[in-house]
Amino acid sequence: MQGIKQRINNVILTGQGITNINKSDVAGKIALNIPVKISTGRLISTVRPEYRTAYALVRYISSRAFAKNVSSSIETKSNENILHSILERIKEFFYS
Repeated sequence: MQGIKQRINNVILTGQGITNINKSDVAGKIALNIPVKISTGRLISTVRPEYRTAYALVRYISSRAFAKNVSSSIETKSNENILHSILERIKEFFYS
């Protein structure tokens, strides 16, 4: 774990109920001494609470530069394979 703190530029808090904790971003900034944001989405209230963390992760990953290539290849596939392709890309991102 030593040496990893220098590589972390900011933290995004996400998860069930994080927006209900007052000043959680301020507490995180004080504890970690780096910028902390709370993840919110325009459609987050329509997502079931148990899926909100996954939703936030997918939104974050899709905003990354490499995701533009992923989305263009997904569009050419059939609807039944779209979910499988997305899950494979998420696995590839985290486990490679």
